[in-house]
Amino acid sequence: MECNAGELSQSTCTADPAAAEFLFDNETITTLKKYQFIFVPGGDFDFFGELLGLCEGHPAENLDAFIDRHPALGKKVKGFILKNVCPSYKRNNSNLYNKFMGAYQEYKDFFSNNKIPYAFLASYVKRPLTHIGDRAGKLDLLADTIDSIGAESSTRDRRFVLIGHSFGGLNIADFLVELAGGHAPGTPEYKLFANTKVRRWPLKKKEKIFNEIKGAAFINAFLQGDAGPETRLTKVAEENKLKSADPVGYYIQYILENYPSGRLPDTPQWRQILAFTLISARYRTNYYLQDKNTLTPNVPKNIQSTFERIAHNSAIISIGCVVSRSFQELRDDPNFLVFRSRKKWKQENLPNDGMVNSYATIFPLPSAEYAILYNKDHGTLVLKPDIPGISGGHSYNQIPFIKTLLKHLESKMKEKGVSTLPSK
Repeated sequence: MECNAGELSQSTCTADPAAAEFLFDNETITTLKKYQFIFVPGGDFDFFGELLGLCEGHPAENLDAFIDRHPALGKKVKGFILKNVCPSYKRNNSNLYNKFMGAYQEYKDFFSNNKIPYAFLASYVKRPLTHIGDRAGKLDLLADTIDSIGAESSTRDRRFVLIGHSFGGLNIADFLVELAGGHAPGTPEYKLFANTKVRRWPLKKKEKIFNEIKGAAFINAFLQGDAGPETRLTKVAEENKLKSADPVGYYIQYILENYPSGRLPDTPQWRQILAFTLISARYRTNYYLQDKNTLTPNVPKNIQSTFERIAHNSAIISIGCVVSRSFQELRDDPNFLVFRSRKKWKQENLPNDGMVNSYATIFPLPSAEYAILYNKDHGTLVLKPDIPGISGGHSYNQIPFIKTLLKHLESKMKEKGVSTLPSK
């Protein structure tokens, strides 16, 4: 286990997460009951949302892109889904999702048993997601979740803790930056979230909710970008016969020049290029997080100061996983994420947790606590599918990790002086 020693003790830093479990006691549970936790799932949730949208007659851009690449096969797949999957899926989508993915299932059981308030991200039935990584759509769902809790709460002063996995972590970061007004006009993100519910909230409401978010945990998220989309952008450039020695750089420049001003072609392929570009490691680390995500003169540089404000306001913890070359579960639990991760490791010698750079999950400020865990795949710490092979979480006991994560969140919130608030 590897972590920043500034906020964690060295003994905890070098130990397995289970070693800190003894710190989790009834006093910790009593404190955690003062907070409302919200679980934000990742791209697996987006995929099922897209599938539901297809069944409801909405666009399904990932499937449409597949059909464009493989017309005959794609039409057969779409026809099979509409005829054989949709009739039952529309009635049982949550059951199917839990069976195949089960995101946060062990968390839900643990929180319920200990009577700690929690909510899962709002249903996408009213607002189907259009593709994996639908960041604007997830922002609306998170806003809906917050609003629903507000309607049910008997107290004016709410205390939220957000936990996000994979794309869910990026969704939380987007939400926090939007609340703080960090996306300035002239940037791609300002346009990306222009029609979201959060953008329409009054400034007073945004500020109130921002201050009510007392903690956030990012598990295998893409805060500093994802290496995978750069490979995809290179393939798109090859398919389009783009003559550029640096296709990723070309697409970043093209997006910065044309998307904020509304000149980007409105086609499925360009929407896909846009999504890949804005979560690519190069864009996030060299442009977005450096306040260089605009070509418009005199645009306020808000991102770095906004991230500093987030870290000052909330307890922040990031957890990343690394699949080693000798990952044991490969021998008894074939996992396609782990397989691809090992293959990518051999090709590029990169530490990754199944198609993403593990260190990208780290919130980019020294005061934010992080830990890197080894021999865990992308979904091990969150997913709990009934079906083996989707994630190591199928057979992994997540409780020691959950207790350790909650204890560190509780400790960091106590350091910030927010855990002294009265209980409900």
